[in-house]
Amino acid sequence: MSVRRGTTLYITAKASMLGNLMPHDIIALSHRENTPALLRKASSETSVHKAIYVNTDARAVIHAHPPYGILVSMIHDILVPPDLEGSYLLGKVPVVKLQNNIDLKEKAHIIGTVMKEHTVVLISGHGSFARGQKLEEAYMLTTSLELSAFLFYHTVHPGKTDCTFAT
Repeated sequence: MSVRRGTTLYITAKASMLGNLMPHDIIALSHRENTPALLRKASSETSVHKAIYVNTDARAVIHAHPPYGILVSMIHDILVPPDLEGSYLLGKVPVVKLQNNIDLKEKAHIIGTVMKEHTVVLISGHGSFARGQKLEEAYMLTTSLELSAFLFYHTVHPGKTDCTFAT
């Protein structure tokens, strides 16, 4: 998670978990210069968060690993929420497919660019990014994404109980 306030980016530390955050899990990064030690403590997705802020008016970003969102991202190119709330809040959610050997700078550029047009995006096989003006908004979008992905999966693949798919 991250929040932008002026020229400071407050971001969670690597491997921190929402339910167990402590004050030392929040890293304050300057817009201008940061020590290598500070950058090593910050989230491994820091470059993506920064790219989203550069490309949008977001003031908060949440990166998550929603199980059904990830499942849908592995077998579909887009998530079209079947529920009214998801449709209203999310619209169509693009799935970004990244090559395994892509460098972090290129990954950040691609996701930041897609986030110009979307408040939520799925990264194939990895997770989601949601942006908002407040953390609460990004969190609401993240939870709505997971519900919509659950409904989408069970609507498109009714009765499917395993993860094998014919191609």
